[in-house]
Amino acid sequence: MRLHSSLRTCCLVATSCLAIGLVLFFVSSVEAAYLTVYGGPTYKSGEGGYKDPSYIAYGTGTMCLPVNDDGTAAGHVIKYNASDSSLGRRAVRWDGTGADAVELGILGVDASEKTEVKAFAINSSGTAVGEAKKYVSGVDMGYCAARWDASGTGASELENIWTKSSGYSNTHAYAINSSGITVGNTTKYDGDEDRGTRAVRWDASGKALELENLGELSAGHALGIANCINSSGLIAGSSLKVDGITGHSLGAYCVRWDASGAIVAELQNLWSSGSGISISNAFAMNESGTVVGSSRKYDAVTGDGLGDRAVRWDGSGITATELECLGTDDEEVSQSIAVAVNDAGTAVGYSDKYDGSDNLGSRAVRWDASVSTATELGDLGTSPEGITNSFAIAINASGTAVGYANKYDTGVFVGRRAVLWGDDGAAVDLNTLIAPDSGWTLSEAWGISNTGWVAGIGDYDPDGAGGQEPYVRAFLVQVPEPSGLTLLIGVLLGAFFWRRRRNFP
Repeated sequence: MRLHSSLRTCCLVATSCLAIGLVLFFVSSVEAAYLTVYGGPTYKSGEGGYKDPSYIAYGTGTMCLPVNDDGTAAGHVIKYNASDSSLGRRAVRWDGTGADAVELGILGVDASEKTEVKAFAINSSGTAVGEAKKYVSGVDMGYCAARWDASGTGASELENIWTKSSGYSNTHAYAINSSGITVGNTTKYDGDEDRGTRAVRWDASGKALELENLGELSAGHALGIANCINSSGLIAGSSLKVDGITGHSLGAYCVRWDASGAIVAELQNLWSSGSGISISNAFAMNESGTVVGSSRKYDAVTGDGLGDRAVRWDGSGITATELECLGTDDEEVSQSIAVAVNDAGTAVGYSDKYDGSDNLGSRAVRWDASVSTATELGDLGTSPEGITNSFAIAINASGTAVGYANKYDTGVFVGRRAVLWGDDGAAVDLNTLIAPDSGWTLSEAWGISNTGWVAGIGDYDPDGAGGQEPYVRAFLVQVPEPSGLTLLIGVLLGAFFWRRRRNFP
């Protein structure tokens, strides 16, 4: 009896030791599994610094890739001095090595040391492009397209085709390919008269070339913008179209240009108003030349606008394919936009969702290649009425998309969260993949590279409750491949349930 009791005690001790060992191993594995967050430039009240990053969004021109496959990101933030006075926006670059973020060069400041500089895109070699206010002896000379090479921080001013007599310009660079070819637009001046904007291409040396447009109005006024470029030099954007007989505007049409600046394709508009005007926007293009964006839909009888609808133009032609939305109201009005497309032809964006005539908010959507069916991506809960908002902003080669979603806890809104969607369309809150005590609440994901680097913004609390107030800071985090992501989520969920269970008998 005593032997049996001793044996039982030894077994219990051994089992307990094994359990403790397994728990410690599991917990250490969980801690190792958390993704590292690499922050952008920092801010401290009373000392100054950088905060409040922003991004060029759909509807304002173009969607740009802010992070490359090496894990280097570029963007722009507001700079503050020690008195907490804003010095304007500054372009910045940071990466996944843990090194400090750097401010990129400027083209002068005004008498108050203020300027406006923005980086919109970065290529595979780490060269970034954007725009910078130029000042000469404190005098505002307008915006110049700017480039920052990977090897340094100095700003290179790209050529201005037109300026006012004073030298004032208004030029912007929005995208750059792997060869260093950059595209954007510029205001055309006739003396000091504004003649509208023109799409522009700059070669790797910074030499500018005006891209063809679809006509000019009688006063020489036109509108054009180049939003995206692929590695072969094919460019996509939009141009004002002019009726060759009446000279009247027919609205904005999407176009593709070749590297010579010639229009190789005027892309079809699906609809026009009662006066014959159409409006389309190109937001992204893949390596095969497939373009995605939006086009204004009109009632065929009344000519009334029914909202913008997501559209795809395949690289093999000019035909526009209307991509499905998630319902309309009673008057057939809805809103949807495709803002990104990968080389497989899968596009993402958003669509308003309707239940009958009730608008349930905007939802992240994926449209697979060669079909128009809209797949609603997962959310992070809804209000009691079923309302929420989410937006897919970028997609990589493996089909992983990122963006953001409003988060609800038992129907109560708790804030916006950065989200990742895999092939299954389920929403993964990126905050569940980082350490709870990291100080971060990741709120929006703006880009994802083919190697899983995700760039975005979040609220960052550097010293916990009672210290400095949280501020909006840029971040980078690298998510694993889809199979590794599933394992990571499983480990973290296992840790969550183990920790909950250990609180019960």
